[in-house]
Amino acid sequence: MRNASIIIGLIVGMIVAGATGYVDSSSIDRAPAITFLWVKRFKLGVYGPAVLPSLAVYVVLAMEAIGDITASADLSRVTVDGVSAESRSLTLANFSARI
Repeated sequence: MRNASIIIGLIVGMIVAGATGYVDSSSIDRAPAITFLWVKRFKLGVYGPAVLPSLAVYVVLAMEAIGDITASADLSRVTVDGVSAESRSLTLANFSARI
């Protein structure tokens, strides 16, 4: 509720500016409905020499996550062998490596 005063101030300010003629919507009317400005300003591309190191980092993080999950499961007395443990480790490792 503390931030309501900020929203109210912005709304009142826009109403006063609109009533006194300070609001000009011509640039908004000319703008396209959907645009991605960063595509026009910055060319998108992939830096080739960074692909292999990024894949190596991904594999290292996945392996580290599998070890962390296995150690946590071992300490919490959850099974670390079998199909359920393997599915838990691979699912969480893939998730943590994407972060």
